[in-house]
Amino acid sequence: MQPAPISDWHALEAADVASRLNTSIADGLSLAEAGQRLSDCGPNEISAAASRSLIMLVLRQFTSALVLILLLAAGLSLLVGEVIDAAAILVIIAFNAILGVIQEWQAQNAIEGLHKMLAPVCEVVRGGKQQQISSAKLVPGDVVLLRAGDRVPADLRIAEASDLRADESALTGESIPVAKQVAPVAAGAALYERASLLSSGTLISAGHGRGVVVATGRSSELGRIAELTAQADPGATPLQRKITRLAAQLGVGAIAAAIFVGTMGWSSGWPLAQSLMAGISVAVAMVPEGLPAAITVTLALGARALARRKALLRLLQAAETLGATTTICTDKTGTLTRNDMVARHMWIPGADVIVETEDKLGPARFILDGQPVHALDQPGLQAMLHSAAACNNARLDSEADTTDFKGQPTETALLALARQAGLDVTAHRARCFEAAFTSERKRMSVVLASEPRLLHTKGASEMVLPLCSSILVDGRREALSEDHRRAVTAAAARLSQEGLRIIAVARRSLTDETSLSADDAERELEFLGLIGLYDPPRSETRAAIAATRTAGIKVIMITGDSAETARAIASQIGLPEAPAIEGTTMAGMSDRELSRLLVDGAVFARTSPEDKIRIVSLLQGAGEVVAMTGDGANDAPALNQADIGIAMGLRGTDAARDASDLVLADDNFATIVTAVEQGRRQRDNIRKFVRYLLASNLGELVAIIANLLIGGPLILLPIQILWMNLVTDGPTALALSTDAAGRDVMKRLPEPRETPLIDLNALTHMIAVALTIGAAAVAAFHWRLMMNPTAEAEARTLALTVIVIVQKVNVFSFRALSQPIWSLTPWSNKWLLAAVAGTLLVHLAAIYSPFLQTFLHTAALSGEDWLVIAIASVALLAMSELSKSILGTRRLAEVKAV
Repeated sequence: MQPAPISDWHALEAADVASRLNTSIADGLSLAEAGQRLSDCGPNEISAAASRSLIMLVLRQFTSALVLILLLAAGLSLLVGEVIDAAAILVIIAFNAILGVIQEWQAQNAIEGLHKMLAPVCEVVRGGKQQQISSAKLVPGDVVLLRAGDRVPADLRIAEASDLRADESALTGESIPVAKQVAPVAAGAALYERASLLSSGTLISAGHGRGVVVATGRSSELGRIAELTAQADPGATPLQRKITRLAAQLGVGAIAAAIFVGTMGWSSGWPLAQSLMAGISVAVAMVPEGLPAAITVTLALGARALARRKALLRLLQAAETLGATTTICTDKTGTLTRNDMVARHMWIPGADVIVETEDKLGPARFILDGQPVHALDQPGLQAMLHSAAACNNARLDSEADTTDFKGQPTETALLALARQAGLDVTAHRARCFEAAFTSERKRMSVVLASEPRLLHTKGASEMVLPLCSSILVDGRREALSEDHRRAVTAAAARLSQEGLRIIAVARRSLTDETSLSADDAERELEFLGLIGLYDPPRSETRAAIAATRTAGIKVIMITGDSAETARAIASQIGLPEAPAIEGTTMAGMSDRELSRLLVDGAVFARTSPEDKIRIVSLLQGAGEVVAMTGDGANDAPALNQADIGIAMGLRGTDAARDASDLVLADDNFATIVTAVEQGRRQRDNIRKFVRYLLASNLGELVAIIANLLIGGPLILLPIQILWMNLVTDGPTALALSTDAAGRDVMKRLPEPRETPLIDLNALTHMIAVALTIGAAAVAAFHWRLMMNPTAEAEARTLALTVIVIVQKVNVFSFRALSQPIWSLTPWSNKWLLAAVAGTLLVHLAAIYSPFLQTFLHTAALSGEDWLVIAIASVALLAMSELSKSILGTRRLAEVKAV
């Protein structure tokens, strides 16, 4: 008989599974057969994707157009004997390469976290003997023994179970441990419904049992997720695409300008060395040498700022991607909510009681008919809470200075509710009888030693209500009529639609003749009421959702919980009303239908890893920049696929963290919104200093070409251009990156994915500034030559200093890209003031220090020269502000026209 497909193991009887795998549930495989299967199937491991070697990572850093142009400029400098120029350029290239290698090396472990989820050793039965082996040696047909605290080492079909529960949140997103059973389930059951199956990487939270291995390694559920993670490809980040595009444009422009100037000089009769030097000067002027390092350092500083706000970046470029985010796909449990079950609603015949509480350890208010009441004053509530606390495995621990509840989330919530109502829950509750909760029974019953004639029962209402023959109404026991049954059923349905987890509570007075067995004791129960539990939203979530709406960012909830729960939480946190779609429904939808839902808004529940990747991919295909949150191994593929993957630091798995770009230290959605704000701030600041640097470089280019066109000598030497680009402009540009966020940073709509760093308005402004810089430098250069035709060094120094000083004045104009300079607080960026002051002092040293005069080929300036520089600075600032005013008026007119 051929083995059943892996998707059907949960639908077969345990004995049938053992038969198909030629194994024994009692004795397991023989040692010889296990060895043969290991040889045939391979080890129970998830092989990591091939990683790039260190050499390949280094080589990758030299593939961008900017770096290739710098390498060419360095080579040409060496060719004409300018060793110092070449060395300076090579130092820049090496620094940038080191930063890039460090970042990529740290990001190369996207799959490795999945290895850590596999248990290193496990207990098996082989040849009839129990033994401990490495999990890597497990094979299909092995029989594994499990107990509370064990990590499931492979996919197992459960053969024996005693109160067995598994935490499957890492794979399904289900926040509550799931009861497991031996009985098979339907063949088409979704992963979260496969109660007869244990998936590799999940955790046994209670009970014990044994299971037959049905899949190992990459054939297991965890292996399938690893495959999806390896296949996911988010592509380059928005910043990387923009920088690549800008670098290509600059590269083409630099080469064309260098060839043009060199050819023009050669045709004008210049010596070959001078023509080459002119071409190199133009290429060096065209390329902002400090730009790659400036961007990297800026992103690193931003990462530190985010870390102080509990958002830890694993990839530096992710900071800018955050600022470009248009859609956030977020998990519910622990991110939007507190990941802590509390009571919200109690129902007893004739009364609905709302529970208002912040947390389990704090006080609670009980609201009946709009008025606060004392719960213990209501006989029905007192009886229900007493039984809920008695039939409970949780406990209240008080150690040193801490007090907390220990146990399953549902049971700790019930015990906390009883305590908040005023019951003493600290006493030891010794039992003389217990019928444990199982996935088949869906209920639990106990008899306390202190109350030997009273049975307490709690469980699912559909399992408890049929066992009841009476009901407590206003403190009186009445026969359970059909009207009562309909009332209980209607109340349970209503609470369930509110997204609450419903617990029914009942009791029975026992007689001396009643035997303490589940079959005999659990009948003719007295129904007490219903308790609705939920995982409440974090207090800051609603405001954070409102902030995303103001910022034009769409939020889509994707959860492993039920559709009712997802819909209820969405309503409570302020998400727009939208349909709740479960994964099984989504599977039957076309991409067009799903894309329409994504545009209109939807909440997704019971989703698989494939569902999440599909949602992210469709959003990206529509031009969205997608941030995806997750905490489980099942989230890793989507985290890898998203433009920015955000993992939970507190409850997240290693697999999720290693597949992410950003880790939240507090698992809080509000921290994501804070990170987006910081990302937008960095994006704005990157745009400021890119435009500032390029405007400055264009000014140098205009000066060089204009001077050559009018037949003048070389106005700037390559070493002087490097001095400006690196020593005087570099620190100033970096200081621009420390500007605080604008007041409107979270009130603007996100930019389209392909919005360039330099749009038409920005380019127009930069050209106006560059023409002014170039004209001022050429005018000052020839004025000095007119005063003294032999003072070429002094004239070149004056032109150099004009450009340096006017750039320093102009940087304050670039702080506000669309506002006048007087709208800013002058002293708000102290780093910029320090950078400007520092670079001015350094440049003064370059002018008047004999050593730097020799190095940079400069000469001392006179008082007249400084007057010319002052006039040029005022002229440039006026031109820059006039240009911004004209362009701002035009932009406003365009917006009004739209």
